[in-house]
Amino acid sequence: MSEQRRTGGIRVDHASRWYGDVVAVNDISFDIGGGAAHDEDLVAYDQNKLVLFFDGSAAGIPAASDIDAVHVVSVSPLVFYYSVDAPVEVAGSAVADDDIASYNDGTH
Repeated sequence: MSEQRRTGGIRVDHASRWYGDVVAVNDISFDIGGGAAHDEDLVAYDQNKLVLFFDGSAAGIPAASDIDAVHVVSVSPLVFYYSVDAPVEVAGSAVADDDIASYNDGTH
């Protein structure tokens, strides 16, 4: 999915399929039932509900950043590529707007 779609006030910036699940990045924070998803997080549509797939701020992605694209490679171990919408520092490395960065099971 390369285009942006808006559902209930939330714009999906990008989505990636992982087998039968869809992993998406969103443009604003929202409630996912018992918790919140932020624009530095990844959410998955799993068995008819949204779940937090990846907590970006807990993994060192600054809360001020916005992941705007993702491609999931593996879930166990968790490996994906992503880009952000503005320059940020992640785990001591500079990530520029639209750079492709990687996350590999805890390592950026």
